Amino acid sequence: MRLLSLHKAEMYFTTLMLIIPFLIISVTSFRIIRRDTDELKCGLTSKTPASSSESLD
Repeated sequence: MRLLSLHKAEMYFTTLMLIIPFLIISVTSFRIIRRDTDELKCGLTSKTPASSSESLD
């Protein structure tokens, strides 16, 4: 029983260690993409980027 729980804990820990960096990378890349699109929108229309940047913060 002890070995089984230890194995589950190890699996949980390793999956977290694999998932967390992927989440960090995806979130940062998504923010960069949003920032680029906001800059593009700012060049096209000056009304929308203000509200979108406020909602991001």
